[in-house]
Amino acid sequence: MKGQLRIGSTLKIFNQADRRHYKAEVRGIAAGFFIICPPVWGEKELPLSPGSWWPSCLIGADALYYFKARVLGSCKIPSPGYIVQKPGTVRRLQRREYVRVSCSLNATYRAVDEISAHREGEHFNEIYPAEGERGEPAVVVDLSGGGLKMVTREFIPPRSRLIIYLYLENEAEGHRVEGRVVRVVPITHGSWKRYRIGVMFKTNSQFRERIIRYLFTVMQRRIRDCYS
Repeated sequence: MKGQLRIGSTLKIFNQADRRHYKAEVRGIAAGFFIICPPVWGEKELPLSPGSWWPSCLIGADALYYFKARVLGSCKIPSPGYIVQKPGTVRRLQRREYVRVSCSLNATYRAVDEISAHREGEHFNEIYPAEGERGEPAVVVDLSGGGLKMVTREFIPPRSRLIIYLYLENEAEGHRVEGRVVRVVPITHGSWKRYRIGVMFKTNSQFRERIIRYLFTVMQRRIRDCYS
């Protein structure tokens, strides 16, 4: 976290009582501590008692830094806030264009050419398989706003265009995703053989935002589990 802690940096503090992340700004930095303004969520302020520990995340320019913040006390100068001890142990999570999270989600897929054989004259973006045409099963093992990795029984050639129905946790209805295969890796264990298929999305920004919101929900839950 050295070099990332600056005046004006944003800190998120997780409150286990209401399961919310409160936002605070770094107002001052010294040798062994830094000062933050009172953490808030909307109009609600989170009081921090001296000696308490809080799961926290510093949003850096290159990464997210997770640590447990120990509150040393409060202060009133130059403005009301809290004195926080600089952490000794920090977990760094690289920031990317799209956050990528390992997962295990059900999906089905069909090759576009296979569907087009029954629907000649339709463009890629106009192909909407009926419920019974959603195709072969797969398991999504890695997901981001820009693509996914899924494990399949059959080999799918690189550059194949796919329509995938992705089922997020606790959702019965699948999300329709359009994508192109960019990588294929065989997986073998004795006679058992599968394929890890890397897919780059060709879909609208609204779906990407839905995926990103879901991924951050998963990340926050995993962080809470680490500290609970």
